[in-house]
Amino acid sequence: MSEAYIYARYSPKPDATDVQSLLVQEERCREYARFAGLEVLGVFADPETSARKVPLARRTEGAKLLALLRPGVHLIAYRLDRLFRSPSDGERWLTRWDKSSVRLHLAAEGGCSITTKTATGRFLARILLAATALEPEQTSERTKDSMLRQQANGRMMSNIPPYGTKEGEPEWIEKNGKRKLKRTLVDDPYEQHQIAKIVAWRADGVNPTVIARRLQVEGVPTK
Repeated sequence: MSEAYIYARYSPKPDATDVQSLLVQEERCREYARFAGLEVLGVFADPETSARKVPLARRTEGAKLLALLRPGVHLIAYRLDRLFRSPSDGERWLTRWDKSSVRLHLAAEGGCSITTKTATGRFLARILLAATALEPEQTSERTKDSMLRQQANGRMMSNIPPYGTKEGEPEWIEKNGKRKLKRTLVDDPYEQHQIAKIVAWRADGVNPTVIARRLQVEGVPTK
């Protein structure tokens, strides 16, 4: 039987389901190994680890796993996003494994299995790799849009108001049947005056570096 290793992972801030998922991932990967005629020599798991922020080679168990992936060895993961959420990190290792004949198997990707032993499998793996980055990027876009909309409506989104504004009187609002205080923003006359000066200087073609020096000489504080 060909040698194989299993890799499992879940993200930070887990709940009970996430912790349990390590066992689910391992069981499904073992089932796949039996079906594919692979002998599992070890299981490597990185709990509470972000695949987007921490490359595979920098994870505690991921680094140990990579050291064992010599030519002809098989790697089994529940889904591709257990290994990678960074396209650059994923492409690096997929390319290296292709060249060294390390075969990747995804045991439960969309309800089916995928292996890089075939050209179609390698193609699908790269499509999935691009998709792993889509969800977090879309979430980031939605969060930024929401914050900008709330700032435009006068709501503070941090402890430091944006330049040109200051914290106003809090307002009582009702949400889900409960009353709570909402922090608000109002214009800061002094900072609005500085912004108007900057806009006028830029309209006259003054370089941003020169503008910064002028403000510094005038003793205008930053925020």
